[in-house]
Amino acid sequence: MNTHPNFDTITLIRRSLAAVVAGAALIALGACGAQSASSHTSDTKSSTSTSDTAKATDPLTVVASVNQWGSLAQEIGGDHVKVTSIINSSTVEAHDYEPSTSEVSQLTSAQVAVVNGGHYDEWATKAVSSEKSVTTVNAASIVGASESDNPHLWFSKDARKAVADSLRKTYAQLLPASKDYFQQQYDTWLKSETELDQKIDAFKSAYKDVKYAATESVAYYLYSDLGLTDATPEGYANASANESEPTAADLQQFQTAIENHDISFLVNNPQESSDATNMLTKTAGASDVPVVDVTEQIPSDYSTLAQWITAMIQDVTTAVESSSASAQ
Repeated sequence: MNTHPNFDTITLIRRSLAAVVAGAALIALGACGAQSASSHTSDTKSSTSTSDTAKATDPLTVVASVNQWGSLAQEIGGDHVKVTSIINSSTVEAHDYEPSTSEVSQLTSAQVAVVNGGHYDEWATKAVSSEKSVTTVNAASIVGASESDNPHLWFSKDARKAVADSLRKTYAQLLPASKDYFQQQYDTWLKSETELDQKIDAFKSAYKDVKYAATESVAYYLYSDLGLTDATPEGYANASANESEPTAADLQQFQTAIENHDISFLVNNPQESSDATNMLTKTAGASDVPVVDVTEQIPSDYSTLAQWITAMIQDVTTAVESSSASAQ
């Protein structure tokens, strides 16, 4: 599913900060972030809904729908969690993923399920919606993202911090004897996240007024944090958001923007390839416009979000500098 961003960074900051301030209230919050697209009635429990702590065992069995959140769940939980990510490959399309019976069973038998929500992994949110014994951490619910918002929340620094804090609280509630351990894990993670923030701020200071366009708005939140401007032609962006084919005019406008170097680089999601995206990447190659590939899941080269996003920042830096050199 291609979802063009209409969920701005300021909104995300306000919502995520509200979630953090809510503190322990997140544990009992009513379901709000994983609704059916047709009915808009909640089909999950809360952003963090809690099972009976008396039944919790150490290590906690944690199952994440995707490895982006699975990696974060592991960092916060450390030795006291055993994490499995259902989608653990950057070659699988998460939006329309059809889980096997055994994968659904993994989710419904977990002590903690970590899902993205926001119409991204409905197969996962539906699987745990009626399982009262499963404690569910729902990223979209935590930051207040709706189904119409860009669902790629792991690329937002504010969403990462809010979900990490929720995981810490969830683990501590289930295993109160290890509360201090989870706090230490969180503090260690926060240190690496702070270092990532510094890299983001450094890029933002060094590169100003940089425009890019995207075949799919996968990295919108990260690029917004980096201070980049999304210059994807509106017609193409709307078609992408509505999961429809762009018109010939839309594609022509996009190709012209690339050929005229109206953008510094093109972002391509190889997990969402089509005739249209292939045409655009070929146009970029012929026009000496750098193409930056961004997957949705963490590639096997990286074990944490911070490692992966750091590499992505370097990729963008290389693309921007290459584009600047070509323009001189």
